[in-house]
Amino acid sequence: MFDATFTNTKGVSGRLGPLGSDADIALAETSPVNVAHTAEADIIPAARQSRHKAVILVTGATRPGLFLSNAPRFLNPAGPPMLQVSNVESAWLKQQVEERAEVTVVASVERTPARAFNVTATIPGLDQSLPPLVFMAPRSGWWQCVSEQGSRLVCWLEIMRVLAAANPSRTCHFVAMSGHELGFMGMNPYVETRQDLVKRAEAWVFLGSDIGQPRPPNLIHASDDALEHWLLAALAKQGLPVDAKELHSSKARGKTSEIQRGGARFVTLACASSVFHNVGDRWPEAVDVSLLARYAQALAEGALELAEHGASDQAMLPSI
Repeated sequence: MFDATFTNTKGVSGRLGPLGSDADIALAETSPVNVAHTAEADIIPAARQSRHKAVILVTGATRPGLFLSNAPRFLNPAGPPMLQVSNVESAWLKQQVEERAEVTVVASVERTPARAFNVTATIPGLDQSLPPLVFMAPRSGWWQCVSEQGSRLVCWLEIMRVLAAANPSRTCHFVAMSGHELGFMGMNPYVETRQDLVKRAEAWVFLGSDIGQPRPPNLIHASDDALEHWLLAALAKQGLPVDAKELHSSKARGKTSEIQRGGARFVTLACASSVFHNVGDRWPEAVDVSLLARYAQALAEGALELAEHGASDQAMLPSI
């Protein structure tokens, strides 16, 4: 775990046992992530608070492999050293627990300061008195992350292309954020230097993960009826169904939760993936290009309507 503490090059040694036991080294399994996943896997907070010398985390998933967890506390690492391992090692590790085997865990890490960048753009609106729109998409992640991040960047760019050609009435801001997997670090400076945007914006549109994944389902979450209806209508024009809807009051995904706490209007679309945070999230298997194109067209055409008419007018349309 990149936001836990670390060992030296010799590591730490002791008997292996279940998390919460009196063993020196603990074994636990993370929960499979899903489309509604908004925080750390359930077991990780318990591991952070434990008194073990180290914790081995078998990454849970619906298929074999290593499925990394994000590092929400990257700037302030906490808890014992934690080593994530592939679930293909699960049976062998559980056998070692039964035998109370003596093990050594090495999680030796050296941090090097580096600079990352958000990518931002603004399309000025013809009517500066209208509240602006903000379109957000992360740009970093684990491994290739073709479906997780690449798909939403496709939609982000298509929205930008359509709006730039249309000279919209409403100003439209775009941000592709770095550090998504490391405590959403890129979002902090963007919001901190644009505090007026939080409540003034007509809507914050967050493009969620795995849009156009070959095997849905999808999920939408909006702060209010008007924005929810806007997204439903936009997707319906491309024949794209919605599989699940979060309650307006539910905690928002990722960094959108800060926008939510600030009282801003927001809407999110996210899809499921069997290779979320896995090395298998790569071209071409992890994304259905024709399906992604339909999502991109739906979102771009919907964004143009939002830029011209706002979300309030959408609420006057018939329900879908």
